[in-house]
Amino acid sequence: MIWETHQAEAGEVTFGADATLGSTVSGTESVKVHRLRMTGLNAESVYHYRVKSGADVAEGTFKTAPAKPRPITFIMIGDSRRWGKRWEETKMEAHAAQWNPEFYLT
Repeated sequence: MIWETHQAEAGEVTFGADATLGSTVSGTESVKVHRLRMTGLNAESVYHYRVKSGADVAEGTFKTAPAKPRPITFIMIGDSRRWGKRWEETKMEAHAAQWNPEFYLT
């Protein structure tokens, strides 16, 4: 898991196969760009996670990669158009979602 914070601080990721989470990996250094490795994950499975850095908390889900090669659909965006209301005006989220991608690459 990689994320960026405004302040240099230690980070932590709690994750699991359901919303009760259960596994935790913690960073020991105060950094702005956090990189924590989660291990023991099953292929092609949905996991829930909670990221903490100082007082900041973010939650979400992700799906792990397939165990064997197979065709996948992904979206690659070079300019997310996040200034002002541009993302909403261009309906980028809806446009990308129509392809039912397994992941986004920005």
